[in-house]
Formats: sequence, C-alpha cells, structure tokens
Amino acid sequence: MTTPQNETAPEAENAPAAGDEATAAAEIASEKDAARGLRPGQSAKNFWPSTKRLVREMGPEKTYLFLAIAVGVVAVAFNVVGPRILGRATDLIFTGLISKDLPAGADPADVIAQLRADGQEQFADMLSGMTLTPGEGIDFAALHQTLGLAVGLFAIAALLMWLQGLALNRIIYRMVWRLRRDVEEKLHRLPLAYFDRMKRGEILSRVTNDIDNLQNTLMNTVTGLVNSILMVVGVLVMMLTISWQLSLIALAVIPVALVVTGVVGKRAQKLFAQQWDATGVVNSEVEEAYTGHGLVTVFGRREEVAARFEERNETLFRATFGAQFVSSLIMPLMMFVGNLSYVAVAIVGGLRIVSGQLTL
Repeated sequence: MTTPQNETAPEAENAPAAGDEATAAAEIASEKDAARGLRPGQSAKNFWPSTKRLVREMGPEKTYLFLAIAVGVVAVAFNVVGPRILGRATDLIFTGLISKDLPAGADPADVIAQLRADGQEQFADMLSGMTLTPGEGIDFAALHQTLGLAVGLFAIAALLMWLQGLALNRIIYRMVWRLRRDVEEKLHRLPLAYFDRMKRGEILSRVTNDIDNLQNTLMNTVTGLVNSILMVVGVLVMMLTISWQLSLIALAVIPVALVVTGVVGKRAQKLFAQQWDATGVVNSEVEEAYTGHGLVTVFGRREEVAARFEERNETLFRATFGAQFVSSLIMPLMMFVGNLSYVAVAIVGGLRIVSGQLTL
C-alpha cells in the first residue's frame, strides 16, 4: 500500500519550481511591455550605433544624397529670398504713395530739410531712409518686375523641392530594398535551431512590420529633417542681414521656450509613465478577469473583481487626465512666449522704421 507521500511525489517532481514560475512570469511581463513599446522616459537601446549603421546603408546612394542636399539648398535659398523681394515691392508701393504727396520736381533733401524746419522730426527721419521721387506715384513697371521675380523664384523653389523629394524617395526605397534582401539572405543562413527557439510571429514581425515601420519613419522624417535644417540656417542668415537687432530679439525667445518645454515636459513625462504603468495594470486585470470568468462566477467573486477593476480604472483615469492636461499646456505657453517676441519685434521694428534706420 502506497503512502500519500509516494502518490504525490511524481506530482511534486513534475511541478515547476518557484524560481521557474517567477522567470516565466517575468518573461510574459517583458513580452507585454515590449508589445506596448518603450516606457515614457525610456531610451532606445543602441540608438546611436543603429543610426550610424542606418546612415552607412545609404552609402551606395550618396550621389543622389548629395544631389538632394544641393537642390534643397538652392530651393531654401529661393524661398528665403522671396519674402525679401516682396519686401522690396512693399517699399515701392509705400514710397510711391509718399512721393505722390510731395511737391513735383523738388529735391528730396530739401523736402526733408523743410520738414525738420517745420518741427516734423519723426516724419523727416522716416523719409530719410527712402528713395523718394517727389510728385510721382507708384512705379508700376518696377513693381511688376519685382513681383514677377518673386513669383518666378517661388515657382522654381517648388520645382526643386519636388525634385528633392524624388531623390530622397529613391534613396529610401533603394536602401529598404537592400535591407530586405540582406534580411532574406540572413534567414537562409540561420540554423534550424534558431527557428525552433524563436516564435514565428516574432520572426515575421522582424521581416515585415519592423522594416515597414523603418521605411515609413524614414519617409516621414528624412525629407522634413533636411529641409528644416536648411530652412533654419537660411532664415537665420536672412534675419541677420536685414537687422541683427531684431534678430536678437526674435532669438531671445528660444531659451525661454526651452525652459518652459523642459519644466512642463519633465512633469508630463512622469505622468505619462504613470499612465503607462496604469494601462498595463488595467490590461492585466481585464485579461485575468476574462480568462478566469468561469472561476470568478463559480466562487462568487464578481463583486470583488468589479470593485478592484473600478479602483484600477479610476487610477488610470487620473493618470491619463493629468498627463493630457499637463502636456496640453505646452502649446498655449509656447504661443504666449511667441506672441511676446512678436510684440517686441513689432515695437522695435516700428521705431526703427519711423527713425529711418529700416525700410518698411
């Protein structure tokens, strides 16, 4: 006659150890976290080495890359110069309207001197910065030429931007094509043990979804990144050539914006981390309640499970509301800081125009 100890011995031998259960639970949790993506505030692993490797993948297309950059430089230059030419057209209109009310045939220097003698110092200072033709109105011939030049530059810039987009698209698609080919060749070289160890879904995700995500990310970021960098440099150069004083006022808002973004962003990051954790807890609660619905019903634990879900759902609500509320403050604060910079530029610019140091 066997003892109970002997009957339960095989079951004890087959039962998984506590350490194995903890390891399995940790693996399941890590798989769920990986499926949800990076935790807020968490950095990607090997970001810079991966970026360098990605840039090296563009090596065979370096001719088209240099061509795209060169075309982008010319297009941005035309887009930046265009508003300067439109400013020249505004000067022609404003100067023509002022000149029409002045005595015909009079010398501009005599007109300015007469205004100073009459005590109109501000008006005289403003006219001293203009090219006046007393008695004549707007020079429509020069105005048409100026506007035609501006339209031509904008049209050429649009064409060049289109050509740049074609070149960048070719670079990206050719790079992704080579990447798919390399992945296919790599799969054929892998041993069978690798496929036995890895999940089929994960392998398919690496081959299809990850490469598609990489392609979409490059398509959405490369073109915008190149054009944004070139545009910032071009606009900065043009601002400094027009008025370095106004440029400094406009650039002074950048440190303030960085401080505002840093303070609000750090607070929002903590709240988004809480939201991320609370979402995982709620998902786990729903999954456990759904898979164990029969046991919950049999043992009469429905009210307890529902109460626990309500508590964790309320935690998720508070975390989500706080994260969205704090993050939504960034845009209004940035607009407020930008409006302060706009008002300062408008006031200083208007004073410089009135004093004749700057044209309209």
